[in-house]
Amino acid sequence: MKKNEKRLIMTGITLGALSKFLTNPKLEGKLDKNKWYKVSPDGGMNADGSKWHGLIKVQDTSKVLIYFYGGGLSIDSFTASHDMDYLQDGFYYARRPLDGLEHFGITSSNHDNPFKDYTILLIPYATGDMHVGNNEYHYKDVLGSEKVLYHYGYSNFIKYMDMVLKYLKDTKRVVIAGYSAGGFAVSMLMPVVRKKYFPGVLDFSLLIDASLLITDKWSSILKDVWNSPEDIRNIVKSDNLILDSIKNVKNKYPDTKVMFVCSNKDNILTKYQNYLDNGEFETTSKAVSVFESNLKFFLKEYSKLDKCYYYIWNNNLGLNDKVTQHTIIASPQFYIAKYNNKETVSTWVSNIINDEVVENIDVED
Repeated sequence: MKKNEKRLIMTGITLGALSKFLTNPKLEGKLDKNKWYKVSPDGGMNADGSKWHGLIKVQDTSKVLIYFYGGGLSIDSFTASHDMDYLQDGFYYARRPLDGLEHFGITSSNHDNPFKDYTILLIPYATGDMHVGNNEYHYKDVLGSEKVLYHYGYSNFIKYMDMVLKYLKDTKRVVIAGYSAGGFAVSMLMPVVRKKYFPGVLDFSLLIDASLLITDKWSSILKDVWNSPEDIRNIVKSDNLILDSIKNVKNKYPDTKVMFVCSNKDNILTKYQNYLDNGEFETTSKAVSVFESNLKFFLKEYSKLDKCYYYIWNNNLGLNDKVTQHTIIASPQFYIAKYNNKETVSTWVSNIINDEVVENIDVED
């Protein structure tokens, strides 16, 4: 049995066992502080048509963290036909019923986590659309059967926010964070979050973790596959969706603080970029070089924007030397690991949010 297959099986067994002990109660009216609740809006749906839910933990309501999970993407009939779960690799999660990840990384209660006392709005992800879809995508799978993929990421989020808003009192600060596909949602959805739900809040910060994919297909994907709202489709100005969406935020809300975190040879982004470029979902030396070049160009343009900071790190965690780990904020490394002889990512993030002087951090040559 291949090493990757063993790892996927063990992960599935472990998460399956944990799920029996990590089931959160459903939110029904009154809630207790410092406790996780499941938020199940009517019509909330995963990609496979199963019931979707979010999570909430109310603590200090003056400080709110909105956190978008990642979990792949589907952009055509081929990717739609190849979803992943905890036992098999693929392009996106079509169902993600397990809770438990809320106890790790940026949403943990660890004393070193700067967000430990925030009210947390957690948005799980199993719609393949970067949380911005509103479509029933009809396609034929590899066997020629008619299928439907529910790209309901946007509608799930809006319905969730409409349900939880009444629990948010006297909010003074909002931080929106996300990793991978969820990182794209951070900057694409920030304008609607601010305008619709927090119009009186001036202190906004965005934390984007490992979100960089380049393709000239973004406009057609958002329109024809995901049916994203027009104001989100209009964000696209180039082949660089994350840069376009950050520029859109800075144009509308120039005081917003933006943080971009990524490893320098991200193993997962490299695979997805190779699929976008060549139709091959694998990591190659050439694909790694392409990603490095894309990252370098992005950082050059991104760093021209005011109050936009980056932290680039390097850790292969036992992976081959060609590639590095994908994402950091969902793991304890967020507040434990120090890279490039600098502070932890969590300390760096906290300093920016609190308007302290910081520097951009890059890998050492």
